[in-house]
Amino acid sequence: MSALTFHAPFPVDRAISHDGIAVLTGAGLAALIAERVKQVDVHGRTIAADQKNELLDLALAGISYANTATDQLAGIRISPEGEPEPTYPWPAEGWRPEPTARANLVKAAALIWAAIDYLDHLPAGASVAVDLDRAA
Repeated sequence: MSALTFHAPFPVDRAISHDGIAVLTGAGLAALIAERVKQVDVHGRTIAADQKNELLDLALAGISYANTATDQLAGIRISPEGEPEPTYPWPAEGWRPEPTARANLVKAAALIWAAIDYLDHLPAGASVAVDLDRAA
């Protein structure tokens, strides 16, 4: 196993407030980390694998799960057998909404995290072209 280096915009061990520490040690962040690790370790969605696809797809998939969570929070029943959200960019057989809004928000956040990782690992000076018509 290789050594890991943690790069944070602020020293995590010096969180300023009790509330800041609560965010860093809370169930929400733990669930988000677990979902992102599952994407990588179970589904093979590594940063390198993601970069072979469209960046827009990661963002659209995150939006799709967030939209499903929004529907659930509004009391609209979501069926796991149902059609994917219109913004879902991949084949329908990959659409796996969760039974709760929280779980769908976690999945959405992990997909957005993957999109951020995608951008953060682009070679220096590289740019990403996005087909905005495809997102409409």
